[in-house]
Amino acid sequence: MAEGELHMTELSLKFANISIIIPTRNRPADLKRLLDSIMAQTVLPNEIIIIDDSSGVETKDLVESVKEEFLSKGVLVKYLRGGEKGVAQKRNIGAYHSTGDVCFFIDDDIILDKKYVEKILEVYEKCPNALGVAGHIISQKPPSKLSNIVRRVLLEFHCSYNSAKVRPIGISYPYPLTRVINCEWLNAGTVSYKRIVFKEFRWDEALITYSISEDKDLSYRIYKRYPNSLFMTPYAKAFHAKSKAGRFSNKYVTYMGVAHTVYVFYKNFKQTLRNVLSFYYGLFIGHLVHQILSRDPFKVIHQIGAYFCLFKNFKEIRNGNFTFLDKIAN
Repeated sequence: MAEGELHMTELSLKFANISIIIPTRNRPADLKRLLDSIMAQTVLPNEIIIIDDSSGVETKDLVESVKEEFLSKGVLVKYLRGGEKGVAQKRNIGAYHSTGDVCFFIDDDIILDKKYVEKILEVYEKCPNALGVAGHIISQKPPSKLSNIVRRVLLEFHCSYNSAKVRPIGISYPYPLTRVINCEWLNAGTVSYKRIVFKEFRWDEALITYSISEDKDLSYRIYKRYPNSLFMTPYAKAFHAKSKAGRFSNKYVTYMGVAHTVYVFYKNFKQTLRNVLSFYYGLFIGHLVHQILSRDPFKVIHQIGAYFCLFKNFKEIRNGNFTFLDKIAN
């Protein structure tokens, strides 16, 4: 497929169909707040698709209770069961069942500013080459200047002025964000893509449960294939409530984070000496020092344990097989 083939330049997105896709699990209260913020949008979507694998019926009951109100506003609400493998699978299910020209993927513990959809569509209007546009998480608490410098040195996640860059390990988040910018990656919790993107790309379902790094994986693949096609706007604002419901243990998240990070690196980056050295420096030195600085001994223990787990299961991780994590989750 030639570069530019996915660019949807003929469609005026001001009048495009919009799908909002929400993966969820055991968070009915958080989902209700998100749905309320969608109802308050200055530009309403044509449909909301909720993909749920909750253990109870509370989420389904919530969705049934709001369907009529949304329908009175011209918004069809679809409830789908599935996605037991994780968030990435749920997003693929949502994309498959969507009918919109633009698909918004919103995490269930996000609250949208009332002009969120409107401001995202403005970027598509002004940038016809755009394939993906993300909003800005205004609740993202920036690290101190000293902490951010340390994060850069350790090749950790860090904030950077109007910059969203990807490296073999570590990414930069644009803070402060003062204008619409080109990005190398987009945050999965507040992202939108033109639906035609999914003719060529999919969220990687090998990345299970929380699907850590799935946003970096998908958006960076799109960026490499179609440079200058990803954008972030400070005018589409979102608040991340960081729900405590439905969370896994710190141990499981740490083990999964290391495993997914290694898998995504070997999948997406050339194995040059420089890339390999910087990756493993960040993985072993950067991550460990970051946990030590947290002053939580259990986080340090879990990080070291994750390294031993990596050595033991390296071949499986390279191949995207994370079934060994099931023992840690239970």
